[in-house]
Amino acid sequence: MSTTPRSPRKAITAEASIDNDNDVGPPIDFSFKMLCSMGDTAEEEIRQGSRKHKYDEEGKLNSNALRMNNNALANLEGFSEAITRLVINPEALAWVDLSFNDLTAIDEVLLTYPNIKVLYLHGNSIENIGEVDKLPALPLLKNLTLHGNPIDQEKGYKFSVLSLMPHLASLDFTSVSKADRATAKTWHHMYGKSMKSKKKKKKSSS
Repeated sequence: MSTTPRSPRKAITAEASIDNDNDVGPPIDFSFKMLCSMGDTAEEEIRQGSRKHKYDEEGKLNSNALRMNNNALANLEGFSEAITRLVINPEALAWVDLSFNDLTAIDEVLLTYPNIKVLYLHGNSIENIGEVDKLPALPLLKNLTLHGNPIDQEKGYKFSVLSLMPHLASLDFTSVSKADRATAKTWHHMYGKSMKSKKKKKKSSS
């Protein structure tokens, strides 16, 4: 048996995993730009990191990841137009960071990108837990964050989310275990109907 010490394995981020799988460039990074709308991306320069961006002859980027975190977005109006303008293959969008903005809802425009695997929505202003009902429409979603929104104060928040999406590998940067999924299933049977009623009341009052 070899006694040669093994090198420590480096943790692979969701972003790096997606990049390696698809041989694409780094994320399109508009973080910390104080942007108020997706349209503002047309006038802002993309942040440059250690990895170089790959452009085609039309000036579009070979990337499937977008960073819009730490801005002042209240909605995602113009999202599709921005992605189409920036990205070679918009349908391949797989990693979206919208954390620390002013979003009050989960815009259905995100559901038009079925290859999204990683979606960060933490640190926004989403108050209605019913908004999460939209997300099962993303069949490949594996890593989701919602903490730091008012909805994370809802009773049973974690298991409510997991009952809708038991396929999640990570919620709020915490791995989802088999025990979590089992508890979510039990929670759904016990409280699912009352939660649906509560969501309807919130929707009708809004």
